[in-house]
Amino acid sequence: MTTQSTGNMDETAARHPPILRLPQELVQTILDYLDPADLPSFRSTCRALEVSSFAAFADEFFSTIKYDFSAYDTEYLSELSKQTHFLSRVKTLRICSTRCTRLLDAPHFSGQKPWGFGYSWTREPYRSLTGNHAAVDALSSLLKERFVNCRNFTIVNDGAHSSANLFSELQLTGNDALAALLYVFQRAEIQPASLHMLFGRLYNDTLGGRLDPARLRPFLISAVAPLGLVRTEGLTSLTVDAGFGIRLVPDMAIVRSMYGPIKCARNLQHVRLCFRSQPQAATALLELFQPSESILPKLRLFELTYAILSENVLADFLLLIKASLTSLALQQVALRTGAWETLLVHIAEALSSLGDVWIRYLQRPSEVFGQNGSTTLAADGVACKGKNVKSRLLDAARSAPGCTT
Repeated sequence: MTTQSTGNMDETAARHPPILRLPQELVQTILDYLDPADLPSFRSTCRALEVSSFAAFADEFFSTIKYDFSAYDTEYLSELSKQTHFLSRVKTLRICSTRCTRLLDAPHFSGQKPWGFGYSWTREPYRSLTGNHAAVDALSSLLKERFVNCRNFTIVNDGAHSSANLFSELQLTGNDALAALLYVFQRAEIQPASLHMLFGRLYNDTLGGRLDPARLRPFLISAVAPLGLVRTEGLTSLTVDAGFGIRLVPDMAIVRSMYGPIKCARNLQHVRLCFRSQPQAATALLELFQPSESILPKLRLFELTYAILSENVLADFLLLIKASLTSLALQQVALRTGAWETLLVHIAEALSSLGDVWIRYLQRPSEVFGQNGSTTLAADGVACKGKNVKSRLLDAARSAPGCTT
């Protein structure tokens, strides 16, 4: 009798996983994260988390949620580390370097810090940068021991909706955030599948502006140097979005430190580079994708926005197009005089593999940064699929001002 009862209990436990009661703060944070207009059912489901089986819902929702980690206290990390079932199901992690305004404005967080994680840094009197190494170590431990299935990372540095008066400390600039995240990857021995670096509109500070680059550089180099140890074999998607409002080209020490690891990313398939107000950085980062036996065979999608293709990069870029791409997108790309129609011809010749092509606003550098604004050339708005794309591209190239073909 006892044996039979035990068996029934085991069967019941198998059908109904143990109930996990999440902290009310975390449940409410999820509610505020969701848009009530689009996801009313998810809101009601989240409310039921406290009284229903967590595991049954986790695979459907928490495995894909981009959760904002925006607090500055390692105490929250300690509390978060206890949520083993939750963390093991997270597959996409979004790390913010500013406070999440939606959480900051939430009534239930009045006078409190938001749940989650962020980087907090202090500016010392001699204008150097000091990192919160305790927080970095804490996040490293979390990634290694709790986020066991998380391989997709987004790092956001966006102060567009923030005011400097809200903060007692200046926040990370793009290079700082990138350096810190890569350092965490190395410490946690993370093998990312996708890495999206989004550096938004900054406020009150730009790297190399108010700060003394000479004093800042040693920290950046020491933080990024271990990047060579990061396992990039599994990286399939890379996005670098420099955003509007950043007036400085990314620190070249960081850019160059990415060369080796990215060259080892033998499964890289999707690359998106967007530089907006700092297109000069495109030349440096495009060197990552020079003809390479390790990268080009599997690269399928390449998007380039707001960039200058200099003469020393153009030749390699043309080989990139002819490699294995199936999708190419160029927007607000400037080329030297006479080079842009050559690019169109090469794209037309590569259409045996290219399926989707989007070209918009191919311009000369003077027209991108000219005093009188930009002038759209003949290739403006060429967006097409299928067999007719070759003739349209060739027509656009032949009709371009100054083209002799």
